[in-house]
Formats: sequence, C-alpha cells, structure tokens
Amino acid sequence: MKKVSLGVILLIFLLVQVMWTLFFATAVTAVMDPDSKERFVESLLRKYRDITYGDIDRKDPPHVESMQNLYDVIHHDLSVSIDIPNKQISGLMKMNGQSLSDTLNYIYLNLEDNMKVDYVKVNGENVTYERNDVYLILNTKGMIGKLDEFNVEVSYNGNPLNKGFDSFAFKKFDNFPAVYTLSEPTYAPTWWPCKDVPRDKFTINMSITVPSELTAATSGLLKEETTNEDGTKTFVWETKYPMTTYLVSLNIGKYDRWYDTYTSLDGKKQMPVEYYTYPSYTDNAKIDWKDTPEMIKFYSEIFGEYPFIDDLRTNGLVMQYLRRLGRIYG
Repeated sequence: MKKVSLGVILLIFLLVQVMWTLFFATAVTAVMDPDSKERFVESLLRKYRDITYGDIDRKDPPHVESMQNLYDVIHHDLSVSIDIPNKQISGLMKMNGQSLSDTLNYIYLNLEDNMKVDYVKVNGENVTYERNDVYLILNTKGMIGKLDEFNVEVSYNGNPLNKGFDSFAFKKFDNFPAVYTLSEPTYAPTWWPCKDVPRDKFTINMSITVPSELTAATSGLLKEETTNEDGTKTFVWETKYPMTTYLVSLNIGKYDRWYDTYTSLDGKKQMPVEYYTYPSYTDNAKIDWKDTPEMIKFYSEIFGEYPFIDDLRTNGLVMQYLRRLGRIYG
C-alpha cells in the first residue's frame, strides 16, 4: 500500500472544511431575512480578512478620535531615505494644520511603535511628546489658539512593519531591489507619522532618496531628480489635489520609463501620462498600455473631464493612487 503524504492529508482536510463552511453558510442564509443575511455574510468576510491579513480595521478609542477632531491637516512635506540592505527608512515629516478648537493642548498622531522618534517640533520649537501604543502625542504647550495655523515636524527612523496587504515590502524583481507600500486601509502609520483619519485630506510633497540605480515614483508631478555625491538619487514629487493617508505611497525599483500625453476635451490642457515598468515587462507593457490616453478620453466623454488633469498620471492611475498594474500580456 502506498503511503499518503502529510501534504495530501492536509489538502483533503482543508477541502472538507471549505465545503462544510459553504454548505453551512448556504443553509443558514437561506432562512435569514435580508438584513440578517447581510450581517452574517459581512461577519464571514471580516473573519476571512482577519485570518488572512490580520486585524486590518484599527479602531481608535473615542478619546483619540475626539482629540484628532480638534485639528485639520492641510499639507504634508514628507522626506524619506531608504536603507535597503538593512530594510530601514529614515524620515522627516512636516505637517501644516489648523486648530479647530481653543483646547488643542495635545496633538495626536498615529505612528506604530516600531518607529523611533528623534525629535518633535511645534511651530519651530522642540516640545515634549509621549509614545502610547500606536500614538505619538505632542504637547503643544498651549501655544495654539482656535483657527490658528500651526506646523509640526517629526524626525523618525526604523524598520517598517509589513502588515495587511503588504503595507511596506522589501523584495526583489529582475535581480534588483523592489520596495513598495500598500497602506490600505489603516497601515500608513507603519512607516510614517500622520493623522490617519481618511476623511481628513491634504496635499503632499514627497522627497524620496534611493540608491542611484533605482527610481522612486509616487502620485503627482515629478518636480526634481537629483544625483547625490553619496551614490544616491533624490526624487521630489508634488501633488495638487487633496488625498488621504492610505493613498500616500512609495514605489522603488529598477524601472524603464516612457511618456505619452492626454489632451483635455476642450483642447486647452495637456496632461503627461508617464509609465514605469520592470525592464522584463516593458515590451509587452507598451502594447497593453498604449491605449491609456484614449481610455481616459472615452471615460471623460461619458462622465466629464478627468478630475485630476493638473497632476501627472503615472502608469495609469486609479483615483489618486499610483496604479501598479498586474498581469501584462503583450
């Protein structure tokens, strides 16, 4: 008699579990009213996400929500430098905000405790701060009044955690380093300090320093590319439209770049369409993506002019997030 391997046994066990779960779910939902059925399906989906990706829905305590509602974020300047061999980043986050209260004595930011804080400043002055779980709490020393605009500066460094759907990944492609982020829905604080509240949108400029053989891309317009004396390059990107924290992204790799142009329906504006691909995909990508400007025009004629026409569209964009297209066929 042939021996059955442990892998085969586990596979059979898994299939039985899946079949039983589907049978059970079908039987239960058949006798449920629509509202109960919807809640039951949502609970199954949530359980699947939790098992597969961990707890992706961070829930801030009510007192944190109350404190973060005391101010509005207007703009960020975020500078990051990537140490690929050690899988580390060092960063400087500058935030411009406006107080919505006369009791903004503490500014609550989200930042995972894997990130070390070097210093914190409010309006140019060093201030004390507290680390409490996944929060960075800044003491404003009573210097901010209602409707006052203020500036925050946080210098930090560390090894980003990789959670959920690949919140911060160090990998390789075509034998070169490949670094990228995917912060949906609550993982931006794994790699940069921010008020991680999706409804509070802001503009952002990003400066990304990487080894000279690599390219760094993100949302917006590439304003500057500088070669540094230490063998690195710095890419400076600027956005013109407000966005939320989980859409702030890094995409670093050995890329080929090429360009196209989309002309607005009224013929008055031209928007650069810029493509980034790994070299082994470039030939096929040029076939698959060549119709991108025509696709933008098609949907603009149906739904109205493309809403982010004053920003560079990179590799085809979905909303304001640098789109990383998947399978390329050619």
